[in-house]
Amino acid sequence: MTPSNTANASKNYLQCKEEQRVLEVMIWPPQRPDLNIIKAVWVYTKRQKDSSKPTSTEDLWRNEFAMLHPPWIFHVIERKGFFTACDCSDIWERNKGSPSGIYTVKPDGADLSFQVYCEITAKGGWTLVQKHNGEDGLSFEKLWEDYENGFGNLSGEHWLGLRHLHRLTHQAHRPCALRIRLGDFAGREAYAQYSPFSVGEGYYQLSAGNYSGTAGDAFRGNIGISRTNQHGSFFSTLDHPADNCYPVCPVSGILFPSCSYILRAGWWFNACGSANLNGMWRGPPKNRFWPSSVTWPTWRPYESLKFSEMYLIHN
Repeated sequence: MTPSNTANASKNYLQCKEEQRVLEVMIWPPQRPDLNIIKAVWVYTKRQKDSSKPTSTEDLWRNEFAMLHPPWIFHVIERKGFFTACDCSDIWERNKGSPSGIYTVKPDGADLSFQVYCEITAKGGWTLVQKHNGEDGLSFEKLWEDYENGFGNLSGEHWLGLRHLHRLTHQAHRPCALRIRLGDFAGREAYAQYSPFSVGEGYYQLSAGNYSGTAGDAFRGNIGISRTNQHGSFFSTLDHPADNCYPVCPVSGILFPSCSYILRAGWWFNACGSANLNGMWRGPPKNRFWPSSVTWPTWRPYESLKFSEMYLIHN
């Protein structure tokens, strides 16, 4: 097995909270200059030992290179160690001095790792799953596949992806909360937090637990008007409508066949609900009285917000 193939194969063994070590393998005598030092990846499983695997790093590499370089593996040196964390809260738990930035995570039970932006504060690590502030000019008027897989720039405006949201919110023994940070064009800020919080599989059903905060519970909308309650709603896009518009939904006194058709975004709409943080970003003076805007009406009714940020916080 070549070093590159070894590195690719090792990704299949990665699990949350397993240690990944980068090793330097010395080949002696050198057959070619490029074979003198080989850098590759080895995964050490902390949770359980596989008896079929070599018991030491040196034995591992002797086995891996036995076919290619039978007598020549001379020494194995561990260069550095790092971990594939479950989420940003896990990163903070391991090292409270970690800087904010882009990290690779692998939620417990996930098949593959992926990158996220972590906001690291003195109180914890938050996994950013949505940022919408108009600075990148990113359109959130996307189709189902884009919302499933994610889009945008992790360091700027983006939507992380429904697949990743599902994996991050369905980790065994790692319950999470959703924290929504909002800002208006007057410089005021508010937040809404839901605990517990999860996104289902398939149609990505929204489950928003107990509310706390200063922005109001827009996910549950207006008390007594069931179509504004988005808790329990499926995610809906223009090409994959899963809202409750049957046969039509009234928006600002006009009937539409689907919420995404008029609100120009993917979201947990119901019919057509209350909040929509993926709506079209609009700045002053055109940021009022547009139903398709970035809205959280229990805080700023009839007004498009300057920014929205959605974070997952794991316990």
